[in-house]
Amino acid sequence: MGIRLYWPLWLIRLYHRFGAGRFEWTVTLVAVLAGVMASGALDPLSGVLDGWFFLFGFAIGLVLIWFVAVGTGPKPWLLAAYTLALFMLAFWAMLTEQDRMLAQRGEWTTATVISREDTPRNSYCTLRYQDGTEGSGPLGGCRNAQAGDLVQVFYDPEHKMQPSNSAPNLPLWMGLSAGSTLIMAATTYAAAKRGQQRYVPPAQPPARMAPPPPPPPPPGGLGTPSGPYGAPPGQSPGAR
Repeated sequence: MGIRLYWPLWLIRLYHRFGAGRFEWTVTLVAVLAGVMASGALDPLSGVLDGWFFLFGFAIGLVLIWFVAVGTGPKPWLLAAYTLALFMLAFWAMLTEQDRMLAQRGEWTTATVISREDTPRNSYCTLRYQDGTEGSGPLGGCRNAQAGDLVQVFYDPEHKMQPSNSAPNLPLWMGLSAGSTLIMAATTYAAAKRGQQRYVPPAQPPARMAPPPPPPPPPGGLGTPSGPYGAPPGQSPGAR
C-alpha cells in the first residue's frame, strides 16, 4: 500500500495536468534554473541584476528542499545530498564573484602581514599593502606567513573584493557550480519519480444511491373495490 504524500492542492493539480513524465522533467528543469541563477553564472548581468538572480535562485532552491524531503521520504541521503549541493552552490557563487571581479581589475602585489589569528576552523590575517592601505587577507588566511612576513597576493586596487592567494580561476568555480547544479537536478528528479510512485489519491466519498422505487400495487387495485362516491358496487350512497 502506498504512503500518502501531503502535496498541496495546486501541486496535485499540476501533477495531474502535466502527467507523470512531464511533471518529473518540469520540476527537474526548475531545479536546474535555480542552480544556474544561484551560481552567479549570468556573467552578462554581473553588477546589474546578478545579485537579485542569486537571491531568487537560492530562494527557489530552498523551496525545493521541501519538495525533495516530501518526495524521497525514507531516503534521507537524497535530501542531504540536495541540501549540501545547494549550500555549496552558494559558496561557489561567492568565489565566482570574487574571481570575476579580480580578473577584471586585479593584479599581483606584495603585502606585509600585520597580524594573524588562528581558530580551530579557520585562519585570518590582516595585510598592509605597498600604498599604505590595510585590509583583510585572503580567504583561508595567509597560509604559513606570520606577522611581519611578506606575501604575494592577487588583489583589487580598489579594495572592493577580498584578495586571493592565487590567480583567478573562474573555470574551476564554474565547473564546481555545474556539478552542484547537476546534483540538485538529479535529487529533484528522484523526488518527483518516487513521489508519483508513492502518491495515493485521496479516497473519494461513496456516491449517494437513489432511494429504491416504491413497490408496484397489488393485483386488482388498492383496498376494497368501491363504486361511485365510495359506496360498494350496486348500492347507492344514501342507502342503508
